[in-house]
Amino acid sequence: MMTLNKLKGISIAVVLFVCLACNTQTKQNIASGNTSLKLVKTIDDLPLTMPLSITFTDSLEIVTGDIFSYRKLNSDEEWQISPADSTGTHAIAWKKDEAGKSIYYAVGTNKHQLLKFSSIAEKPEVIGQETIPELFRPHDILYNSADDYFYFINSDYTSDNKFLFRFKSFETGFEKLDLSSLFYRKEYAYARALSLVDGKIYIVVSSYGEVIRLNDFSNGAFTSYRRSASRESACAGSYTTTGLVLNDLEYYNGYWYATNYFSSAYAEGTNYNEYRFIRWKSWDDFTNNRFEDLSDLIDNNMVPYFLTIKNDCLYLAAFTDEGVSEKEGRVYVFQQKDKVWYN
Repeated sequence: MMTLNKLKGISIAVVLFVCLACNTQTKQNIASGNTSLKLVKTIDDLPLTMPLSITFTDSLEIVTGDIFSYRKLNSDEEWQISPADSTGTHAIAWKKDEAGKSIYYAVGTNKHQLLKFSSIAEKPEVIGQETIPELFRPHDILYNSADDYFYFINSDYTSDNKFLFRFKSFETGFEKLDLSSLFYRKEYAYARALSLVDGKIYIVVSSYGEVIRLNDFSNGAFTSYRRSASRESACAGSYTTTGLVLNDLEYYNGYWYATNYFSSAYAEGTNYNEYRFIRWKSWDDFTNNRFEDLSDLIDNNMVPYFLTIKNDCLYLAAFTDEGVSEKEGRVYVFQQKDKVWYN
């Protein structure tokens, strides 16, 4: 293993905070039954039962989850299984290096690892807790071309290690931002996902329905969009029992889209199929619980996880709710109704 530069902590110096919390857990559907989104197809031939994300490179389609699989871009070829010991890998990101070669980084969530691939068909280089002691169940990773950094989130509800890391390569080392001062309820905070919109990183706080826009990594400046929840913390639930338990967030064609971890195992007998997949127009809508429920666009008893945008389409990886259905995981592909489908 090559020697890495010492981890560099980034103190939080400036905080820009906007609290637009509401006081009630009111369900408000802003456009029920009249959505402009359409389901154009599903990808059902996956070799894995728990797909968590789909990622597109210039030559590959990559699906991560209980198995790490890939195939040629825009093809119907059989999915290949990566030789990486990457069970539980939630997400992968990529870029072209200076020589024009693709380089890939993935978060090995279940084994507390960061993986580097020179080729998806080969075993990766692995960094673990011996190099980054704070590394614990990293959930999401993305590449920001605006600053040429990879970012990954490390904030699980079972650990006090709540950090956002960034790096340019394994060789140049890692910077970390302590998220405990950004979270409204730091002792309960559990962040599953990152999103990139207009060059800004958005942190998706799953446990109590908050979204944080990072304005400046170096000084920790941020904007918080918060709404009320009926519980202080939840890793899953239903809209009635927990409020939002966010899995992911994307901005697509004028709307913010989000997924929630609603499941029969955590719903306490309430309706867990509603509000799994939602969207809203503005952050004022979000903080005041004005959502459009899109859950009827996906099968009942499916848990929608990470979202991806490609070629003006919105992709959604989803897996079967525990103990309810034998249906395997799939990827849903959506598009605006006024658009013509293409790969």
